[in-house]
Amino acid sequence: MATYRLRHFSRPETLRSISQSKLREFLTPHHEFLAQYGLAVSTADTDLDLEVLSGLFMDPVPDTPGDLINALVYVDEMATPEAMDSLLAEIVGVDLGIIDRDEMTPADLAIHVWIADRNIIERKHAEFGLIRPRSYDHFQSGKPKPMKMPGSKALIAMEKDLDRWFEKHNRGKGAKVFVFPKVDGVWLLIRHGDTYKREGSLEGSESTSIHYRPEKYDIAVYQPETGELRINAKSDGEKQLYRLLIGRHFFKSDGHFPGEEKYTLEPLRTYGSASLNCVDIDGLDWIKLKEYQILYTGSPWQVISRKSDDMFALLDQQKRTIHESGQLLRATFQVKFKDCKRPRSVVIRSGNKTSLTRDDDSALVEKWLSARGFIIHAAESTDVTTEASVEVAWIPADIASG
Repeated sequence: MATYRLRHFSRPETLRSISQSKLREFLTPHHEFLAQYGLAVSTADTDLDLEVLSGLFMDPVPDTPGDLINALVYVDEMATPEAMDSLLAEIVGVDLGIIDRDEMTPADLAIHVWIADRNIIERKHAEFGLIRPRSYDHFQSGKPKPMKMPGSKALIAMEKDLDRWFEKHNRGKGAKVFVFPKVDGVWLLIRHGDTYKREGSLEGSESTSIHYRPEKYDIAVYQPETGELRINAKSDGEKQLYRLLIGRHFFKSDGHFPGEEKYTLEPLRTYGSASLNCVDIDGLDWIKLKEYQILYTGSPWQVISRKSDDMFALLDQQKRTIHESGQLLRATFQVKFKDCKRPRSVVIRSGNKTSLTRDDDSALVEKWLSARGFIIHAAESTDVTTEASVEVAWIPADIASG
């Protein structure tokens, strides 16, 4: 059983605001479990004890059915005015048998939509989960092109491939892909299980444990103007998996995003402070170098970090340059955007990685990086995958070992 916290359904006042007939309908699939606690949810002539019900939701017992937890978490998190607006917009023109919509509370609507079509709730919940992650790996295709919106067959095929990898890597099955067209590209939200967890807990005065598989969300964004895919995920294996499968199922080629390096930090060494020039980038005021790291290989190897509030100003004062012969690994910049009073941090790593304070900083930062030579532009890739090779070699060995 997974631990969970309900913001709304653990409060008796919220439960009182819900149509009792709909609440009973929502809980009836779990009537045997609830009957153990004196809750006769399938008996319409008996009032529900909302105090007992809210207490059960507030302090879940270890044998709470997983399906009930799943339903509660989804509906609870969609029982807000903001989520209600989103759901109402989603179901325009869809007949879900809603009567007296104007008198519905957010919790009423969430429960009604869950009962009628849980896929709508899952999709809108996933859309609300598109938080702004800070760290991305970037993969260039060298072929800017629109991405055809995938149909259900393509999504099901991708989910099957995802399940094969996740199950093999102890993350379980049940992966689901949600697609969201946005102004800055096509966003893919990939929901899947994580590795199993066991946690100690107290049941009364007795020490026990609960075990569960956490739910996890990863994000991939395709930008048709540049032909680039950026991915936010925890493990390198997951990143390489998404790179391959998005190429396979949406562009008909496993090698559409070849995974070559995108960023180089050599302009810092070659051009010095001139590499920070951004007068030609509308939307940026100024950029400062705050820190850089250099790797010296050999035995023993070492990494040296140099840090200042203005690195190039310090080097000029010392009549020095970034002259070290090692490999530039990472640089942290302070970037002043015209629409913001305070500068924000941007981290570029040699290879494929960026970290941004806000995801919508990406477009301007990329323009500057491209103009100053920090981006290694990919050569046009060649589509080599055939239907036969997709079936035989569903995933390369380097990904399977990730």
